[in-house]
Amino acid sequence: MRKRMRQTVGLTMAFAVMTAMLAGCSGGEKAPAETTAGEQKESESVVETTAAGKDGEDKYYIACGAPFTGDDAQYGNFFKKAIDMKVDEINEAGGINGKLLQIDYLDDKSTPKEASNIAQMVTSDTKYIAEIGSYNSTCVLAGAPIYQEAGMVQMAPTAGHPDITKANDHLFRLQNSNDIEYTWLANVAVEKIGAKKIAIVHLENDSGIVLADILNKAIPEMGSEVVLTESYVQGQVSDFSSILTKLKAAGPDLIICVTSYNDMGTMLQQAKQIDLGDVKWVSSGMIYSDDFLELAGDAGEGVYSMTIFFADNPDERIANFTKKYRERYENESPNYFVTNAYEALSMIEAALKNGANDRESLYQELLKIKEWDGETGYATFDDERMVNRDMTVIKVENGKWIVAEEN
Repeated sequence: MRKRMRQTVGLTMAFAVMTAMLAGCSGGEKAPAETTAGEQKESESVVETTAAGKDGEDKYYIACGAPFTGDDAQYGNFFKKAIDMKVDEINEAGGINGKLLQIDYLDDKSTPKEASNIAQMVTSDTKYIAEIGSYNSTCVLAGAPIYQEAGMVQMAPTAGHPDITKANDHLFRLQNSNDIEYTWLANVAVEKIGAKKIAIVHLENDSGIVLADILNKAIPEMGSEVVLTESYVQGQVSDFSSILTKLKAAGPDLIICVTSYNDMGTMLQQAKQIDLGDVKWVSSGMIYSDDFLELAGDAGEGVYSMTIFFADNPDERIANFTKKYRERYENESPNYFVTNAYEALSMIEAALKNGANDRESLYQELLKIKEWDGETGYATFDDERMVNRDMTVIKVENGKWIVAEEN
């Protein structure tokens, strides 16, 4: 493996928690009311720095707020792996405009409170020109008004709530909107797979509520029936027998389950103990990872997912990206959490090379990007700074992810 210029400065404690500390939030919470700067105090978000060069050198500083501990830590680590790789590529080539790039990682624990705290800390420090994060819509929405007030670019790699860009006009979203994605998910279940009786299982969070609303409307309009809708708070359930018992009683021929790959793998393993009959499982791109295959084992066989990025796509650019990622990370396959974070930083790099040098000029340069032909695929951005990308149906066959026939 090539020598990296990256210097990991370990785990240091950044500060920022509210004076009136509420009980700890779970990743499934809805975004809290906006917090004023006067209510902010220092927090316990862990910061890790990916840097090159010496302290005090003239650099570009970017913050990345994401979960690095807790139930969603795997998604923050996907971000970090992608960004670390891109930072090394930039700095080893001499930086941007003669300046090296430094990324500070801040742990929002997938909670809106910590995301808000991080936003307050980042925006109050003038060295930061942009923020990348977070992984989920709830955390992005929590920080959005703060970044909006500060006029700071917020790059949201994977958050898909329809209202995200309305919360901050300096926000750029690299994931398809939930209303597009979930309507397409319903179409896959009904039109492509042919399901007639469908059950829905989702997380009790902002995007989960959008999911339930969209599917409960779209599926009947397509001629099929929703026989059950169940939700749960992530991190509070590890025994899914209650949900599985309800699913068995409802008798669906297909289950749409949108949750983390950890919970999905656990649920499928536990479903083996309850005979649900000949039922198909469909999920979002959240489960598309090598780790899911290992966690689910043979219980994951036949599970469908969908993604805007497929690592084994024969396209030359994607094949090259997959190759270099696997070489760096012990044959691990990239997913769209990786690629979207990588492209978010690549867009910032392009804007800086085109003359941006502060928060406002960076925003103005990013606004000019209407088409993005990156290393991991082609995308367009609309006037609301939202990406549009094609999706692919994939499934597990013989323990591997393949492109499904149902495309």
